[in-house]
Amino acid sequence: MFFIDVEIELQRASLRDELTATVDYVAVIREAQTINESERYELLESFARALARRLIERFSPVQRAKVRVRKRLPESAVGADLRWVAAEVELAHTAGQREREGSQ
Repeated sequence: MFFIDVEIELQRASLRDELTATVDYVAVIREAQTINESERYELLESFARALARRLIERFSPVQRAKVRVRKRLPESAVGADLRWVAAEVELAHTAGQREREGSQ
């Protein structure tokens, strides 16, 4: 089982209190489900990158997407202090698209 945290930057939405400046958050959830069901990913990083890219491509108000995919580890696999592993990818929709990645 995976847990997905998504942060999106919608600069126009913070400047104007209008629905047209934001995204449909239910549609964001559906995109995550579609990506998860449509392809098999070996790496948490690959899944996080695919979702971040899709959010930027699919939703024009999204200027930046940060996706963290977490997976709970079975207690038998590791010590009691480590329960989760996560991969995080952040993509920005700009000229010369910037990318920043990190794994935890």
